[in-house]
Amino acid sequence: MIFKRKPKLEVEFSADFDFCKYTVDQPQPMLRSLPDWWKKFNIFLEGENKFKYIGDEGGNLTMKACMPMFDSMTAGYTIPFPCDLQVTLDDAGAPEFKWQIGDYDFISSHGEDQAPDQMIPDGFHRKPYKFMAAYRIKTPPGYSLLFTHPTNRYDLPFMSLTGIVDTDEYRVPTNFPFVLKKGFEGVIEAGTPMIQIIPIKRQSWSHSVEKEVLEKEDWRRNITILSTRMWKGYKRYFWNRKEYK
Repeated sequence: MIFKRKPKLEVEFSADFDFCKYTVDQPQPMLRSLPDWWKKFNIFLEGENKFKYIGDEGGNLTMKACMPMFDSMTAGYTIPFPCDLQVTLDDAGAPEFKWQIGDYDFISSHGEDQAPDQMIPDGFHRKPYKFMAAYRIKTPPGYSLLFTHPTNRYDLPFMSLTGIVDTDEYRVPTNFPFVLKKGFEGVIEAGTPMIQIIPIKRQSWSHSVEKEVLEKEDWRRNITILSTRMWKGYKRYFWNRKEYK
């Protein structure tokens, strides 16, 4: 019997501008966009270089040891800034944007009244802007894309807003609304991730709420399994590798 390998699902990025052929920073897995501060952050507290059990508090681990956090920061893909973006403030304190790729309208804007106050985080300009797409994105039938701000990247001077697009049917370029931190002036460098792109399968779901107190057998089982290891228990026994190439 001959077994055929199940074909891998693919997110297809198609360039809309000629310059895309020559830029260094093209769409890529989020794993390649992990920031230097995260890479340099120690997995152990207080500069230690090995694991220590410290009683009820567990081990001397930082958040870098948390696999769910790693999974969220490396899920899916990103479209990096294709060029440097200079941000200055005019006399009224409003942002002005400049870039060097002449045939590409990198930044556009929304009207202030297009977004409710509740969608604008504290410390950000009230006016929303848009990163204009340089690529069209296509997914296999039944798959959509979640577009959101790069996970846990609150160091960035902008905040991309979140949306879901049915990119198996919608073949129009998707633009990415964002807001800018108040007071920021400087250059956002080429290669900075502007958006995180996570494929999701469209399915029908239901939910239930159990009002009776349930037996905690599953909980006890999981805790017991975790307790056999001082650390890396979740990674060893429960975690599944996620692959984005």
